[in-house]
Amino acid sequence: MNAPINFALLQRASAPAVPAQQPTVTPGTRVLVVGYEHDGVLLDLHGTLDAAGYEVTDVTLTGHDVALTAFFRRPVLLEFDDWCNRTLPSAHELRQVSAEDARIERMEWERNFNVERPPM
Repeated sequence: MNAPINFALLQRASAPAVPAQQPTVTPGTRVLVVGYEHDGVLLDLHGTLDAAGYEVTDVTLTGHDVALTAFFRRPVLLEFDDWCNRTLPSAHELRQVSAEDARIERMEWERNFNVERPPM
């Protein structure tokens, strides 16, 4: 027996699919690690750094910008945070390097131009 077909259902089934918007990395975050290996997959870790340490907020496949963070539970993201805090330089260390670079640049300026550079 032939069942009647609802025209609206038939039309919806044959209509082209609307492209879904993929989640991307949160604006304001920066790339913390490129090529972090997790279960054989290379990932990029995105997040922030402050005095308390690193916080991984987004995870992507290496070289892509589609966020895969929804596939990682919070304990895994905390493991990423801990790895970054153990491996990457702290905010204090980065400030020290920046101050040292500024001092070296100032010394080179004074030596090359034989004048004192105005204070910054």
